[in-house]
Amino acid sequence: MGLSNILIPTNSLKYYKFKIVLSSVNLSYQNICFTHKNSFAMVFSHHLTMLRSFIFTHKICDISKQESIDTFGSAVDCYYVAMMKSDHKYFNALNSKAKLLNLGYPSIDQQIKSYTPNDPQKCVLVLFIHSKAYKKIIEVMDKLLNLGYEVIFRPVPTFENNSDNLEIKNHFLGRKNFTYDTDPKVSNQTLQKSMCAIGDYSSTIFSFPFTTLRPCLLFYPTEIMGDKFEIETINGKTLSLADKNLHIVSRNVDELIQNIENLNLDEWKERILNYRNNEIYNLGHSSEAIAQFILDKIKT
Repeated sequence: MGLSNILIPTNSLKYYKFKIVLSSVNLSYQNICFTHKNSFAMVFSHHLTMLRSFIFTHKICDISKQESIDTFGSAVDCYYVAMMKSDHKYFNALNSKAKLLNLGYPSIDQQIKSYTPNDPQKCVLVLFIHSKAYKKIIEVMDKLLNLGYEVIFRPVPTFENNSDNLEIKNHFLGRKNFTYDTDPKVSNQTLQKSMCAIGDYSSTIFSFPFTTLRPCLLFYPTEIMGDKFEIETINGKTLSLADKNLHIVSRNVDELIQNIENLNLDEWKERILNYRNNEIYNLGHSSEAIAQFILDKIKT
């Protein structure tokens, strides 16, 4: 009688000769692969910024730039699933011995499929991870509300009750047109009504534009996050977390408000749609592509 589920510690995977090992986290680090030498190791990104995370992780976490680079730069004998063409530009800058598979991203396919387009309203979706900027975020939302915008603030799931988010919640308690949204997932209604999103470096800065065909404004206040937070030089190559086809970068409150007021959503819709159709691998069919790849690999 076999077991349907077996818990195997990562450091023990090398003793199991699986044909294929699928993971949502790294299977290799510092030139050591954790799987058996005859296993085919595949890593599916568990968030859309995974293959770009080395650009900013050392700026927000207690690790060095080199440690951040080593997350993928020292990977060997494994394959990362690429969602879009530009993933190669970021990954290649690391000179990694690991490789990319051009298969796509089922999660974004599902989000796009589930989304029902509708005319946007004067509404802004706000999503942030970097809590040090929360006072500036409060200032932004205050100004938007005073200008007649509806504001929907979504704290990071499971962190809705931390002190910064609770201060935001209490600051706007009872304020007309303000919603503190703690639903597990962003609702279709919220996506429909939001003319744009404001974020920093969560997966939503990519999933929102790709799904709604509306831009995400990246807010990196210089006095808190430093100059050019989104840009990093890796092995002599300058990379940016911001994508001109999806994002607008703002470095202070007034610039952010002005960028929102000046949005031409028709132009952005056309730009993002063309980019999405040409940039994402196996758009709408990534699950089938991944499944077929695995089946073909099993047969070899």
